[in-house]
Amino acid sequence: MPATVTNIVSMHRVGIFANRNPRLPSISFKRFNLIYGYNGAGKSTLSRLFATFQAGALQAKLPENCAFKIALDDETEFSFPNKVGGLEDRVRVFNADYIEENLQWSVGRAKPVFYIGADQAHAAEELAKTEQAVDKQGRLLKAADEAKNAAERALATFKREGARTTSGRLHLSGRKYEAPAFTKDFELWSDQEPAILSEDALNIAEETLRLGEPLPELPKEEFDAQSIAVAYTFIIDICGQSMAKIALEEVEQFPDMLLWLKTGHAFHSQLGLSTCLYCQNGISQVRQESLSSAFDSKVDEFVSKIARTVTRLDEMLSTLARLAERLPLSENIGLDFRQNYRNDRALAVSLLDEARSYLETLQPILTAKNERPATPADLNGVASSETVLEIVVKITEAFSKLNSTIDLHNAHVRDFSSHKASAELAIRKHYIGETLDEFKKCIEAVNESSQAYSDCSAESLRLQGIARDLRLQVRKHGPAADIINKLVASYLGHGELTIHPVEEGYHLFRHGHRINGAPSEGEKTAIALSYFLCSLSADGRKLKDLIVIVDDPISSLDTKALNFACSLIRNRLSGATIYPYP
Repeated sequence: MPATVTNIVSMHRVGIFANRNPRLPSISFKRFNLIYGYNGAGKSTLSRLFATFQAGALQAKLPENCAFKIALDDETEFSFPNKVGGLEDRVRVFNADYIEENLQWSVGRAKPVFYIGADQAHAAEELAKTEQAVDKQGRLLKAADEAKNAAERALATFKREGARTTSGRLHLSGRKYEAPAFTKDFELWSDQEPAILSEDALNIAEETLRLGEPLPELPKEEFDAQSIAVAYTFIIDICGQSMAKIALEEVEQFPDMLLWLKTGHAFHSQLGLSTCLYCQNGISQVRQESLSSAFDSKVDEFVSKIARTVTRLDEMLSTLARLAERLPLSENIGLDFRQNYRNDRALAVSLLDEARSYLETLQPILTAKNERPATPADLNGVASSETVLEIVVKITEAFSKLNSTIDLHNAHVRDFSSHKASAELAIRKHYIGETLDEFKKCIEAVNESSQAYSDCSAESLRLQGIARDLRLQVRKHGPAADIINKLVASYLGHGELTIHPVEEGYHLFRHGHRINGAPSEGEKTAIALSYFLCSLSADGRKLKDLIVIVDDPISSLDTKALNFACSLIRNRLSGATIYPYP
């Protein structure tokens, strides 16, 4: 059974009617429906709504800004203004507009009703086959349209969801990133190598976009590698020196006595004492000269150098400690470089600690040397100068990497807007690259379904054209006159009023002569209704396929005529879906 109308889904600005929307309960039309109401209640307006689908265009007497949608029991929908075509061969409306269009009472004429001629059997057979093909192609076209719409919806959903996901990571302020922008990015970068970020890089780019203002610029730290290496070598060297050049037997035998002898000699000489206060022995002139020669200014310089070296060592240890403390923390470095900087900083601090540990081993040795300058220090267990030099080189390289990272950080700070723009671009390219294959599949599905729909539509139009040409070959309007005349005679109870075919349609006759003036109202109703009922089977149409709407030109009849008209409609249209309007 062909699909029939079940509901007026929506209706806006359609004459007297209140607006309807899809949330309202269904009207639930049946196979036979009776719609009644007083004059002015909107019955004719409703018939014009259906006449729109018969014509495939808005009925002239409906408001131009109206909109409405109907649903069939196979869940298909037709609407004005979006989908008004598709029911032209199924909907037939009988109302005052139909009579005005087809019957010219003042001149006694009517438009032709074409029937399929029996003498065109071959063409008629071809027409029947072609119409079956048209119906089949119509179903294929509907399926192709649904597939195309589904593909377009899937693409639209994909774009919308892709834009929403991307926008969630961009943290834009004062502007939006929606499906059109996502589509434009796809068009720009679909032919490029996908630039997919790692999860860490994606998070870094997102956090960059979260920043309202840049981090502060950071100072670089310099490491004086030369001073550390030279100082270490100098300390090793000075601690290993002896005072063997001092020509005193006592010092050579007991080097730790050097400072005691030097201090005692200076004290006795300053006071001019000739007797030793310690042993009470006399101090000869030769002895005094010998001591003076041994303790010349070079010994003072050597002892003073050792004392200064102790201070210098302490300063270097403090410098290394301050360097480690002054290195900027990783939290103050831009996110793009933070992890590498954190690792490089940890390495630099570790190397500084190692260098300090080597220098700290010299402290007790240098202290002992300061106390016993004539005695060579025991340097066993002390790192070699080469080992310390290697550490110094590593520290220099570590500081170079840290300062390079700080330079990059400062460059981003100085051009913060450009840096954020780059982060945004990276995120957008990431999501285009990540969804590229799926995006292409959606577009391919749309293109394929659109092409299939286009091919199917072209074939449908081709078959309809063939059917139209065949219909022109086989249809005749003469045979319909006999059927109309029989219906009119049955309706009126006499055969004095007839129609006769002419080339352009029909003329009205009374008693075999063309009538002058308009028929009576009852005769008009009989002719109009008979004409309409006969036209339903025109052009090879089948009643079972039709949706018929009958408006109220017959409501002015007396009871007998009204009953006959209703019986005639019911009997003649037993195979159709009817929506009569009393």
